[in-house]
Amino acid sequence: MQADSTSDENREHLLEEVYHGRMKPKDAEVEAARLQINLKTFPDPAQFDPMSLPTWTLVMAVAWISWRTPAAVRECWNDYRGKFADWSQHDWKIPSETGEPELIKGWALAPRNRMTLEGLAIRHVITDQLYANPQNPTTAWFSGLSQDSEMLEKSPSIEAALEQLWQRLAGEALTATALKGSSGGRPVQIPSHEWPYLDRTIDDQLCLKETPLEVEYRDVTFRSADLCRIWPTDQVSAAVGISPSPSPPAQAKQKRNRRSQQQEIVKPFLTERFRDGIPSVAEMTDGILVKVISADMEAKLPKGAVPKRDSILRAAGRR
Repeated sequence: MQADSTSDENREHLLEEVYHGRMKPKDAEVEAARLQINLKTFPDPAQFDPMSLPTWTLVMAVAWISWRTPAAVRECWNDYRGKFADWSQHDWKIPSETGEPELIKGWALAPRNRMTLEGLAIRHVITDQLYANPQNPTTAWFSGLSQDSEMLEKSPSIEAALEQLWQRLAGEALTATALKGSSGGRPVQIPSHEWPYLDRTIDDQLCLKETPLEVEYRDVTFRSADLCRIWPTDQVSAAVGISPSPSPPAQAKQKRNRRSQQQEIVKPFLTERFRDGIPSVAEMTDGILVKVISADMEAKLPKGAVPKRDSILRAAGRR
């Protein structure tokens, strides 16, 4: 009992130090390992088999179409993500001796946010980079993908996967169930003739293209067996195949594409950090902007996946 009590006290002390910014998460984890205690928590993937679920959400369906692996679908399963306790950064101000508020940057353990189509698109860019540069030490977001170069190369983009999904739904090859309206409502099957007129809202619900601010359907689900039948694992993508070694002009184009992909990774972080618009150089120097955005990305992206200074400044319109 005494050992358990001491471990709990040590854990709470480390979490308190990180919360108030007196210790960085990586330093706390090193100390926790020395003390043989755990800070972060990780669910057992074996206890969360997405193939056993009768229905999948929109994000889970798109992950399957793009990657065709249970691991990819699992990473989009909110019940699974809620069992993690990952570091989440938070800032706040406290009074100081000078009278000026002091900015405190701390970290706390929190469940992973639910996966969104936007987040899925960022992860697709990262796995594309893993294929383009096999020596990149970045850890794959979806376990197993880094060992399957053919899967990485042939996986369609998130937009392409959504287009395939919409076409099948409009062509009556697949059906979807959802709750009607923004609140309340009974479960209904979305008519196939409506799909050409439907679009996604910012939080991955469905709206009519003519009224993008009004939710038409929410909590959309699909039968997982239908998705696996239409998009089987042995046919990753009919539209994208293995291409031969690129010529020098093609290599130059690939390099430009990689630069553009790096900027696409940065843009959501700029939007989240600077909701009132990116500050001018007079308001915030390039160096400070790069430092702030890099810290935000390091908190969310795998090690080695954070874009470099030039990509951050290009994304911010400063190059």
